[in-house]
Amino acid sequence: MEFFKADIAIDAGYILCLDESATQIEDGTILIKNNNFQYVGSRLDRGQYIATDYIDAKTSVVLPPFYNQHTHPSLSLYRGLGVDLSLHDWLQKVIWPLEKRFCNPEMVYLGSQLSLLEMIRSGTGAVATMDFHTKAVGKAFEEAGLRAYLGEAIFKTPTPACQSPEDGYKYIESLLTEYSDSDLIHIYLAIHAPFTSNPALYKEAAKRATQWDILTTSHIAETKSEFEWSQKTYRKTPVELIESTGILDTDFILVHGVHLSDSDIKILSNNDIPVIHNPQSNMFLGSGACPVSSLLEQNVLVGLGTDSAASNNNLSMMREMQTAAKLHKVIQKDASSIPAPQALRMATANGYRIYRHKLLGQITKDYKADMQIIETADIHNIPSYDITSTLVYSSHSEDVTGLIVNGKIIMKDREIITLDEGGILDRCKKMGLEIAQFMKNR
Repeated sequence: MEFFKADIAIDAGYILCLDESATQIEDGTILIKNNNFQYVGSRLDRGQYIATDYIDAKTSVVLPPFYNQHTHPSLSLYRGLGVDLSLHDWLQKVIWPLEKRFCNPEMVYLGSQLSLLEMIRSGTGAVATMDFHTKAVGKAFEEAGLRAYLGEAIFKTPTPACQSPEDGYKYIESLLTEYSDSDLIHIYLAIHAPFTSNPALYKEAAKRATQWDILTTSHIAETKSEFEWSQKTYRKTPVELIESTGILDTDFILVHGVHLSDSDIKILSNNDIPVIHNPQSNMFLGSGACPVSSLLEQNVLVGLGTDSAASNNNLSMMREMQTAAKLHKVIQKDASSIPAPQALRMATANGYRIYRHKLLGQITKDYKADMQIIETADIHNIPSYDITSTLVYSSHSEDVTGLIVNGKIIMKDREIITLDEGGILDRCKKMGLEIAQFMKNR
């Protein structure tokens, strides 16, 4: 009988491995050693191993962490402002004036910390961001211990962090250097949107991304007005427009994709372009709903993101998953649309695949030790006849009790280990008063 020496041992009621075989293990044990899964299988006797830390999750399910595949962390400080506005009014009347006044490294760092608290508490272990002053975002993520793809938003006009696109590219180069040896932080190239950019900018971004061998992303076809503007201005849909720039020849990730023609979907499918669906933000801003069913029919890989806490107004990937699963049943008038296993993968494993992570996104021996623990013994989860359906249709974000990333305990028994929750909340409340005063005096 093999004897194990582990850093962390977890006894779980269920383990959802999310591997290709959709392996489920009831009454299992997970052992973590040197940041990797050392053992994943049937319940071990406590005499078969020693471990520095032990977690009793016998009434819980263990699975890979949620992956928030698109969000703007600093904007959590603007949660609740600009409600009941369309995207362009929300940007022009609320968000951009607030960023002009408040967007600096200190504010970005604080807003990112607030977002991280919320994401950790709801089981998110990896995040793809688009923000300004990205070095401040990276500092917050390093301290929290989460995985991240960080993107400095590039516009054709000056931003709070960069005076020109060229300054933006120099900033990205500095980020690539700073995080070149990081296990957790990666950098990609983020162009904000066609209506804040131009074709030349996308062409240059494609050139730089190829040179640096990094992923690219952009908000595309988020609103009907953007779709109509693109057709009027360029005689192309937003997807056709960016296709003409060569950006789709890079490892491109399309965000939103609410207004897509049939030919757009063909273009995405033919170019293997994944789409990040942000259902709650698109609903909140009245933008519409991404045609997920049509994308899936054309074998387009679809993931999920929350977008910002200012346009959602929460950062729970569990809620996002549940919304996506139900929304498309309504749209399609078909209860089989986005079944529970597919919704769960969109919120977890698909993200790790879309962002090209290796040895991540499933609980398998020798994979990186990333996992979340979700308690299933509370009233709203009982009885549970199928654990995946329970998570997708019954569970609450507050059921998440633990999070481990890269073999490090980030949260245990709902206590966040890596961040000073009380101090962050106190600073955010003070900042909120200052922001409220600014809005009152405008």
